[in-house]
Amino acid sequence: MKIRPVFRRPSRRTRHGVGFAPGLLAVLFLGSFLALPARAALLPVTTDILNEQRDKWSLGGISSYVYEGSALCFCIPDFVRPHRVTVINGAVTELFFADTLLPDNDPVSLQFYLPVEGFLDLLQDRIDDNWMTVEAMFDPALGYPLSFFTDFSDQIADDEYWFTIESLVEVPLSGTALLLLLSLAVVARFRLRAP
Repeated sequence: MKIRPVFRRPSRRTRHGVGFAPGLLAVLFLGSFLALPARAALLPVTTDILNEQRDKWSLGGISSYVYEGSALCFCIPDFVRPHRVTVINGAVTELFFADTLLPDNDPVSLQFYLPVEGFLDLLQDRIDDNWMTVEAMFDPALGYPLSFFTDFSDQIADDEYWFTIESLVEVPLSGTALLLLLSLAVVARFRLRAP
């Protein structure tokens, strides 16, 4: 009798160079959900709550900032790695992996690592589209989402989406801060080209 291994390396490679066995990916995905902070801190979100948070964010007057955030979903491993996101005048200008400061130019990442206004719009869209669960916790002073969880249906296994913003720091675009941002971008690009 021949014993087959539970997890085998697939014979073909993905576009990222490494393939994953479907069973292993499912175990990693479910394990990462068990490691999440308790959803008890999240509360259901309504349009009224979102409007209050938008007002707080607008009153804060922050249009340029850097945040570190991470997504958790049934996605490719690079997508769920923590990212450092630079937003200048309300638009994402740089997206880096937080651990290496190498750029992430994947179009999927660029669609989901959003400015704060984009996250507020995403939550509103999911409320409007009658998602079963739209929950969040917001920064009490500035109104940006510290963490949110959405689930279209409990009958669908891979539609859950969790996002957490670990830190958000305003970037005043004056001399020194602008030079710091530019130097980080140059260093990250240099690291990418180095052998």
